[in-house]
Amino acid sequence: MRGENAEEDYIDVYASSRARRVARHAKAASTTLESQRRERHLLLEAVTQQKELLDVEQKRADDAEDELEKVTAQADALSKKLDDLMSTFMSRKLLERTCETPTPSSSVAATSTLQLENERLKREMYDMEKRHAAEIADLRADLRADKPNALTAEERRRLLTEIAEARKEIAVAKEARAKALSEAIDLRTKLESLGAAASVNGVSGANNAFTPAASVNGVSGANNASTPPKTPEWANIDWDAAHAEMDSIKAEKQRITPKLDSGKLPSLEEEIDWEAAYSDIDATRARRKILS
Repeated sequence: MRGENAEEDYIDVYASSRARRVARHAKAASTTLESQRRERHLLLEAVTQQKELLDVEQKRADDAEDELEKVTAQADALSKKLDDLMSTFMSRKLLERTCETPTPSSSVAATSTLQLENERLKREMYDMEKRHAAEIADLRADLRADKPNALTAEERRRLLTEIAEARKEIAVAKEARAKALSEAIDLRTKLESLGAAASVNGVSGANNAFTPAASVNGVSGANNASTPPKTPEWANIDWDAAHAEMDSIKAEKQRITPKLDSGKLPSLEEEIDWEAAYSDIDATRARRKILS
């Protein structure tokens, strides 16, 4: 017979001796306690592994945010420099209207500075996109790996949300770069128009220099007129490639923006086995009930 409390000894009427009738239940109770301790130890190890994985993912997200902040700051600095160049060219245009001859050295220096900034920004954007692609590939590999209780459903949703926000920030950085390229193209057009206006002013000045007095003195007015400044050399910049890159950035933005505005997560969500995730949650709850 068995007592009301499960820990009390019971009498086995089929036992061969009286000592064995009491000892069998004590042995079974010790085995149950040992299995419970082992299961609790395994659960603690699983929780520790989950915490380590979460710390690693949080560190990756922080690094990605730092890189995005750096690129945004660089884009702001480039926009400020472009505004300074615009103000410089506008002041030169006012000087052109007052019949003052501008020096071509400043336009050449501005052109070289703009070219260097454009190349540097292009390299940094390429490196940032490469790093983000590698991080997303690593995250997908971790999610697809066959690990017991690797991530819960809530943690997966949070990571996917962070990926979507990072993609939004990348799209904003690309838009800033496209804006910088468009401003560079506008500056190029204005520089060419300024060069054409300067050449027209130089030709008119040469025509006005041919006065009768100058012909009587035997001096040509064209020789006394100042030479117009030459148009800056733009052969070092591939403007067709810049236009093509702007079009590709706009197309990619139009492709990404509707998905992000609708509130849907990226396509990575479709690859998650949500039934397996919920079954893991139910199994964890059942184990907790057993332990409690």
